[in-house]
Parts: sequence; structure tokens; C-alpha cells
Amino acid sequence: MAGYHQGSTEEISLAEEHVVELSIPFGFPHFPPSCKPKSNTFHPDFDSAAICLGKAWEQEASIANIILYIGKMINGEIYSTQNAFNDKAAVWYQKHSKKFPITPIAWESNIQSRRATGASTSILEEDRDPMADSSPGPDNESPSFTGEEEPSGRPLSDGTEDIDLLKQLRFQKRFHELSQRLRFANDTSPEVQAIKEQAELELKKNRKLYQEAQKIENLGSTEKALEHFKLVKKNVSDYPSIETDIQRLQQAIELLSDIDPDQFPPEANEKKEQAKKKTSAPRKRDKKRKPIQTKRSQNSFLDARAAKEKKRRLAQLGLVIFVGGLIVGGTGLYYLRSGSLLAQAKEDYTRCKKGLEQREYTKAKELCSEGITRLDSIKFFHQQKTEALRSEINDILKSKELRDGSKGLILVDGRYLDRQQSEKFEKIDQLIKQADGSFANRKWEKALQQYSMLLDEREFIQTFFPKQRNLVQERRHICQFQSVLSSANQFIDKGQWQLAVGGLTQARTLLDKLPAKEKKTYGEKIDELLNRCTFEITLKKANSAFNREDWKEAVKGYQASLAIANTTPTVSQEQKQKIASTISRSRLYLTIDKANKAFAQGKWNEAIKAYSEASSALASDKALLDESRLDISRKKLGKIILQASIIQHKQTVKSQLENKQLREARRLYKEILQLIKASGYSSDPEMVKARKEIHTTLEDLDRKIYLSDKEAYLRSKYQNLFASNYPNTVPENLSKPVIKYVKTSGNKLIFRMQCKEKRRGGRPLTLVMFYAYDKTTDQWSLSSEKSSK
Repeated sequence: MAGYHQGSTEEISLAEEHVVELSIPFGFPHFPPSCKPKSNTFHPDFDSAAICLGKAWEQEASIANIILYIGKMINGEIYSTQNAFNDKAAVWYQKHSKKFPITPIAWESNIQSRRATGASTSILEEDRDPMADSSPGPDNESPSFTGEEEPSGRPLSDGTEDIDLLKQLRFQKRFHELSQRLRFANDTSPEVQAIKEQAELELKKNRKLYQEAQKIENLGSTEKALEHFKLVKKNVSDYPSIETDIQRLQQAIELLSDIDPDQFPPEANEKKEQAKKKTSAPRKRDKKRKPIQTKRSQNSFLDARAAKEKKRRLAQLGLVIFVGGLIVGGTGLYYLRSGSLLAQAKEDYTRCKKGLEQREYTKAKELCSEGITRLDSIKFFHQQKTEALRSEINDILKSKELRDGSKGLILVDGRYLDRQQSEKFEKIDQLIKQADGSFANRKWEKALQQYSMLLDEREFIQTFFPKQRNLVQERRHICQFQSVLSSANQFIDKGQWQLAVGGLTQARTLLDKLPAKEKKTYGEKIDELLNRCTFEITLKKANSAFNREDWKEAVKGYQASLAIANTTPTVSQEQKQKIASTISRSRLYLTIDKANKAFAQGKWNEAIKAYSEASSALASDKALLDESRLDISRKKLGKIILQASIIQHKQTVKSQLENKQLREARRLYKEILQLIKASGYSSDPEMVKARKEIHTTLEDLDRKIYLSDKEAYLRSKYQNLFASNYPNTVPENLSKPVIKYVKTSGNKLIFRMQCKEKRRGGRPLTLVMFYAYDKTTDQWSLSSEKSSK
């Protein structure tokens, strides 16, 4: 789309391509995107670092609408006239407001069409869940209640929905199918719309519940996740894949119950156990009654005695074998137990050393003591390793560090401190090192923050770091000053001169806290930078006046800028010369502007004088314009001066003609012709045309002068001429002569003469006669035209 650009040459031109960067912030869409132009778009609300969106984000919290809003800005439909990002663009847009909008674009219709298209999107498409792939197909059937008839049907022939079918689906809580059916429905009846809204609301609510169930399952809470899935099915019976999810979790719980029945006691196992208890009781009673009910046979007595003796011998042999096994097995078990105790003691020793390193003295002492206890339990095996480990543990238990540490005292920098003081000492010491490092690397903001934190602990530093206190105070002042000065320099680098002045002014107030030498050095530097900022601000105002063609203000601003530049060493000589040249140009344009205003008001003498001054300025200072424009401008000024002179003479001629000063008018026309001839523009098409018009006017004027002379002659002789043609007329009684040229007949000019004759006692008579002038003979005579009395 078309929009204005301004390149490095300051030229404003139309361009077809505009690039804008939109950055999505954390918290979007509650916070609007930041917009930054990446092309040279020339607009009051466009800055190199940002675009002012105004209240656009409040009107429509949508990226699409923001893009369309920026499009309207580029098209010139929206722009600020006050508090603009780009003052130059704001002035330019107001001056050329008739150019906007650049292109007629039907924005609103485009927005509506896009909204209409997007409105059909289901709310289930907002997040990823099984609903996204739930369309019926060979491998993905829409779930329904078991044992219930699957309701089906299409919209009625008139485009309306079968309301009974919709109510049945709602009763069955098959909201997913309802949503799919009514998604593109044309039926807009209130009842259908109410069902559609209820379906979408239930799906949206249970989609969140389904997602929560997935999260719970991922965390390992299988039973709780199953409860959530069942609740989803209860609310929306045909929620996609819900049956599969429930079945999957039920199977998982059954598997877990087999592995760990105590944690996952299934209901079926409980029922089995209850059944076993019921059947086991009678069996026990039967076993107790059996010996009573059995009769001992007399014939089997000897056989029983022999069997009893055999069992006794076998028992004695088993006892011997069992005791021997116990001795061998016990020895092996004790060896294994001793190795385990030694390993545990080593672990206690390792943890004890770690606790000592971390200054957890109580914990370290407990661990070492526990290790000694374990070693005391080892009697026969691993004695060499046991004693070596015991020696190492005792070294720690007898160490001064552990004994003092157990009392809560820590040796820090040659003095014993309690734990809290030692931790604070280390923290302060580390912070001092960090602050000094930031200071050395000229990271003023970070160092300022660190030194400020140190000064919050003045008393502690005074006690434990007395030599550092004054240095911390001094360096904090330096960091504060350097931070403010650095910020001001950044504003200067960005050309934000007003903000830079504020920063430099604040830095000046901090000078007194600096050492004397640095105070003087930085004081001079700040003065120099302030002069530079004042110069740039004044120059910017002058440039703004120049761009809006306010030549008087431009001259004043450039003169002030040049005065400041002469006292500012950072302003180059080349820039000073450029300002001086711009002052001369502004004066030239001011003179031409005065001439143009005088020309428009018809003040020809003022206009000619001002144009002449401008022409003289161009002739005397050829550096005002480049060589290619200089000659053209001088010729243009000369032509304008000539035109002004011609117009001035023509207005005088017009007045003379109205007053019948024909000869004076003829003389001025001759002067105009002489001006054109002497100007050097006689061959100019416009001047050639003017000369032809003047020659034609002169011919007509010469004829009028000729006829005027003849009429004047007849006027001077009218009494005698009437008396000679009217014998009874007394010349003295004739008055009010009217002489008028009538026509040319052959070589004769015919004039009509008329006058009034006074008569005694009667009304005055009007006498009329026609007189002719013969151009060939130069004689007057009475014309054959009728005369009347």
C-alpha cells in the first residue's frame, strides 16, 4: 500500500513497502504488543524506536486489528497533531492534510469478513486435546451410550433443525455431537441457539476438566485421574476418547493392585478374601473333630511303635545337620554384617567430612559418632580397615574446628564469630569484591546497586571492615554520578537532547560529592555537553521552522544556533559554515516570501523591490544555491519582476482608459513593449503572447484616439455647424452637445451630432444632424443621413 517515506536525504516521497515489527510481550493479550518501524515510514506517530498506538489496543484486543490500525496510520487516515513522536511529520501532515487518505480503502468491510470467517471456529480448537481429532471415521467413531439407539438425522428440508432430536441428544448429554451438528446450522431460532450455547459451554467447561485429569495422570495419581475422567463422562457422555481413557486407567489400577495390594486393594480381591474366611472356619472345626471320630485299631499297635522309633532316629540326625548348618551359616552372615557395618561407617565418615566443609558442625559430630558406634560393633573381621577408619574419624572428632564449631564459633579473619555473624561476614566480603569488580569494569549501575546494599550495613562494615567504609561511600558517589552521566550520554547518542539536558543537570548537582580533581574535570565536561545539547535543541527548532517555511523564525533560530556553536568546541567548522549558509538561504526565502505576499496583495512597488533584493542576493552570493539552480532561480526572479511591472502598468492603463486618457494609456503600452524588449525575455512564449495582445490593443487605441480627435473637432464647432444648417437657429441658444461616431461609409466617417435649443415660452428642442468626414480630401460635410428637429 502507498505511504510516505523519508530517507537519509530528507526527501519525502511515496513508497509501496512498509515493514513493522510486532513483539509479543509476556502476559499477552492482557498487555499490548510493542510495535517498531523497520522502514523509513514518515508519520507523526512513528519514531525510529516505537509506534504510538494510542487507544487502539483498548478498542480491539486483536493482533489483526492492530495491523489494520497501523495500515490506516500509514494511509494517512489516523495521525496525531499534538504530542506527536515526529514533530516534523505532524507539521507536514497538517500542511498537506488534503492528500489524506492516500488511497480509499474499505477497512471495516475487510474486518467484518474476517470476523465472519473466524466466527465459525469451534471453541474446542483453542487448545490441543482429543476433541481436535474427534470427527467420525473408520478408526475414530463418535462414542455414544451403550444400549441406546444412536439418534441420527439431518436438518429439515426448510433448513431448520429437528428440535426433538436436539432435545434427545441434550437429555443424553451428547454435547459433542450437538456441537458438531449445530456448528454450521442455519436455524437461528431462540430454542436452537440456546441448545447450541449450552453444548459449547459444557464442552468448554469439561475440556478444562479433561486437561486437568491428564495432568493428574501424568503426575502419577491414577485413581484421582480416573475420578476426573468419570466426571467428564458424566457431564458429556460422548466426550471423545473418554471411554478409552477410563478403561485404560481401570486396567492400570488392576495391574498395580496385583503388584502392591496394600496400596491398590481391588474390590474383587476383598470379596474373595471374605469368601475364603467364610469357608475356612468349618474346615478347621472338622480337623479338630477328626481325631475324636477316628477309632484306633488294635492290630496296628506294633507297626506304629516301629514307625515312631524310626522317626526319632531321623530327628536326631536332622538336628546334628541343622546345628552344623547354623554354625557355618551364622559365621557367613556375621562376616557379611561386618562388611555392611564397615561400609555404613565409611558413608558416615564421608558425610561427616562434607558437613564439616559446610560448617554443619553438629551434624558432622553426630555422623562421626555414629560411624564410631558402627565400628565398635565389628569384632572379628575387617580389623585393619576398621582401625584405619576409626583413626580418621577420631582425627575429625578431636579437631579444633569441630570442637569450636560445635560451640557455634567460627574462625573468620583471625577472630571467632558465631554462625550468623560469619555468614554475614562472608556475604559482605563477597559483596565488596563484586562491587569493586563492577566498579573496575565501569558497570556503574550494577556497582551503584551493590555499594548501596553495602551502605545499608554501615554498622557491620564499621566494625569488621573499617578500612572499607570511606572507600565504599566515595565509590558509591562516583557510581551515582557516572550512572547519571552515562544515561545522559546515551540520550545524546540517540539525539534525545531534552532528556540529555535533564540528565546533565542532575549530574551537575552530584559534582560536589566528587574529589576536587574529578570535580573540575567533569564540571568542564558537563558544561561542554550542556552547550552541545542547547545548540542541538536550538538547531532542531530552527530546522523545524525552516521545514514549515517559517523563514523569520528560521533566521532567528539559526542565528542563535550559530552564536552557541561559536562557543562550543565540539561543533565542527564545517557545521558552522553550513548554518551560516542556511541563514543566508532563510533570509533569501524570507525576502521572496515578502515579495510573494506583496504580489498577491497587488502591492507592485513592494513586490518589485523585494524580488529585486532577492535577485541581487543571488548575484552577490552564489553559494546560496547550487550552480544548477542558481541561474534558473535568477531568471525566474527576473521574469517575475517583469510580470509585476507589466501588471502594474496595465492597471494604470485601465484607469486611464476609464478616464478617457487615451494618449497616456498609449504611452504606457509603448513603455511595456520597451520593458519586454529590454528584459531579455522577449522570446519567452508568455512574453510573445503579451506583446501580440499589446500590439492589438495599440491598434484599437490608435483608432479610438483618431475618432476621439474628430469628435472633439465637431464638439468645438457644433454651434456654428448647427446654425449653418438650421437658418433660424441662434448659436447662443444651443447647448449640451453629444457627438458620437456612427459608422464608416466608403472613405467617409459618419458622426451623429445632437444638441438642445432654448426657445422662449416653449420647451427646448433637440436638434440632430449627421456629419461626414472624408478621409481622402480631409473635408467635413453634411451627411445625407436625415437630420431632425
